[in-house]
Amino acid sequence: MASLYFIRHGQAQFGTDNYDRLSDLGLQQARLTGDYLNKTGVQFDALYSGTLTRQRQTAQQLSEAYLGSAFPSCQIDERLNELQAEEIVTLLAPRLRVLEPEVGVWLDESASSKKSFQKVLRRCFHYWQALEEEVEGLESWRAFSTRIHACVLDIMAAQGRGKNVAVCTSGGVVAAVVQRALKMADSGCYSVFEPVINASITHCLYSGGEYSLSYYNDHSFLRLLGDKSFVTYR
Repeated sequence: MASLYFIRHGQAQFGTDNYDRLSDLGLQQARLTGDYLNKTGVQFDALYSGTLTRQRQTAQQLSEAYLGSAFPSCQIDERLNELQAEEIVTLLAPRLRVLEPEVGVWLDESASSKKSFQKVLRRCFHYWQALEEEVEGLESWRAFSTRIHACVLDIMAAQGRGKNVAVCTSGGVVAAVVQRALKMADSGCYSVFEPVINASITHCLYSGGEYSLSYYNDHSFLRLLGDKSFVTYR
């Protein structure tokens, strides 16, 4: 069987003017993921990333962990980019502030509080998925999930049988992959989006045009360091 290793990017620069780059910790996390995979004997035939800086930096750290070994160059595909989390909040939170006042409180705190931002995002995410009308400037969950699935199918077709493929991407992409693999309803997707740890690994087996989930959100190699600061969500 061939394998897809979906690797979430390391910790990004939450709360700064430019979220889309890895923090110093994020760089360490991504390198540790590469070290772990290298030490456990996983050799990659192909490497993919979205266009986002945090995804490409993660791919670079993964590659550098294999110094001394042949490692494939990174292929960039914008379809692996994250869902529009900022736009979901920006466009939908004002509606929810009117409908649910507590959302306004969380929103006011979200610039400095990761916990409050997560609460706002969770509520907006569920509202977004339930919307029947299109929102200008916002990709729907169905469109997002469809592009991820199409990208994964293209990767599988391009690589063929017996290959190990690394895909450096984001939490929403992981959630969309898990949803397709487990045939989950849309309403359950946030439950596999929110817990995805930075630099964690989600592994799928594939054959032909089908893929199945082997394991999800593995970050045991980070926990084994004995330092909780290495286990982050944003």
